[in-house]
Amino acid sequence: MKEDIPRSSSRLFEDRRLSFGAVGIIGYLGTKPKKMAGSIAELVSSSRDTEDEVRKLLRELQAHGYVRVGSDGTVSLSLSGQKGGSCPNGRDSPINST
Repeated sequence: MKEDIPRSSSRLFEDRRLSFGAVGIIGYLGTKPKKMAGSIAELVSSSRDTEDEVRKLLRELQAHGYVRVGSDGTVSLSLSGQKGGSCPNGRDSPINST
């Protein structure tokens, strides 16, 4: 099991579609227990980034299938890393509203 973590992390860090800020959010969410999701508000309060900057990074991650954002603003890891993302209705996503 421990061997799988470095491989998935390596793949994540080698994904040149992602900014360092986006990778940082995944790293932060990865410190949460599996059953516990983060939230947009928590990400903003835990960083020096503005809410708009955090939402932009989440859109980047969502577009590539790394996170899911619930209608209540919860953020959870998907880690599929598949092009196209996991939320087809980007305009209705809470990360697009300010």
